[in-house]
Amino acid sequence: MDDLDDWQRLLRDQHGVVTRAQLRARGITDHAIQAQLDAERWQRLHDGVYVTYSGPPTPEARWTGALLACRSGAVLSHETAGELHGFVKPERGRPVHVTVRYGCSATRLDGVRVHRSRAFAHIGVEGSDPPVTSRVHTVLDLAAAAPDGKEALRRAHQYALDAGVHPLALARAVELRRPTRHRRAIWYGT
Repeated sequence: MDDLDDWQRLLRDQHGVVTRAQLRARGITDHAIQAQLDAERWQRLHDGVYVTYSGPPTPEARWTGALLACRSGAVLSHETAGELHGFVKPERGRPVHVTVRYGCSATRLDGVRVHRSRAFAHIGVEGSDPPVTSRVHTVLDLAAAAPDGKEALRRAHQYALDAGVHPLALARAVELRRPTRHRRAIWYGT
């Protein structure tokens, strides 16, 4: 009974998303996995990552699937983190944004935008579930992703206000990360 409870807890905690490795550790063969997919009881989210139900994956399942597909560790970031923190409006069809360590060989994933960070060890919220960038680093990511310096400055101000990020916290994040894109606009407002 404990084994079944552990399995149900895993499915609940991962929003119905499992990896091939997790399934095989439970004795489920590749043939059995394929049978579930062929019967359309399960869906393939990414290579080796499955949703164990039919119907559209929930946002939480998509987020979990993206994190599990980045086998070397990742955190939700950019717009996805902004949604989780509550200062970016959810948008249907938006890709899931994840950040991995710089130099990580995360593969290309459908519906997922993978970013790399040299400051990976400093950007996440300690012990968060799911792993997510902090509010201040999310604001910085969104500002740095702007198309030009003027928009970067506008985003930095607006998102900092919406996220409740103090300007000094944003300044410390800029110093820690030293984003090359729009750094001057975000830092100096020019």
